Amino acid sequence: TAPSVPLNLQATVISATQINLSWTTPTQGTVVNYRLERCTGAGCSSFTEIATPTATGYPDTGLTAGTTYSYRVRATDGSTVSPYTNVVSATTQSTPSAPLNLVATPISSTQITLTWTVPAEGVVTEYRVERCTGAGCSGFVEIGQPTTTTYPDSGLTASTSYSYRVRATDGITLGPYSSTVSATTLASGGTLP
Repeated sequence: TAPSVPLNLQATVISATQINLSWTTPTQGTVVNYRLERCTGAGCSSFTEIATPTATGYPDTGLTAGTTYSYRVRATDGSTVSPYTNVVSATTQSTPSAPLNLVATPISSTQITLTWTVPAEGVVTEYRVERCTGAGCSGFVEIGQPTTTTYPDSGLTASTSYSYRVRATDGITLGPYSSTVSATTLASGGTLP
């Protein structure tokens, strides 16, 4: 008996570059493998075969952030191909946009505390904080990877200007940099009241 249509096709967004597909076996026929097809956009019609898995699932990777993809599957017994499943669509996560409202506050002669607000778009797993010495400097070096929207930069030199910038990551893709801010540590022994 030729295989009937695969059932319960689902598309699950994993990240900005991956969507996982899953389905259940047809109720009739022997299945040798499946034919998975994809096109870009919701309601698109130009499907292209992207894989021939033997299992009832497939991780579709290398996708573009913030993009909608549509999928359909059919089964084959090696000679006969089943009808297509229903079409399902899913949209990859957006790459994080730039962190907002970065502020650098001198706390003492050896510490400047940074604060910012979460990006307007995208999923954030952590931030990358970069620093260079001087206002208008360009030789930034990463100094921290906080998971919250604050970072205490300590061990600095008194009466010295430092510049900072921050960007977010979803664990795979790095977003754009925030604006650059500068602050000067207090004189030696100085502490904010």
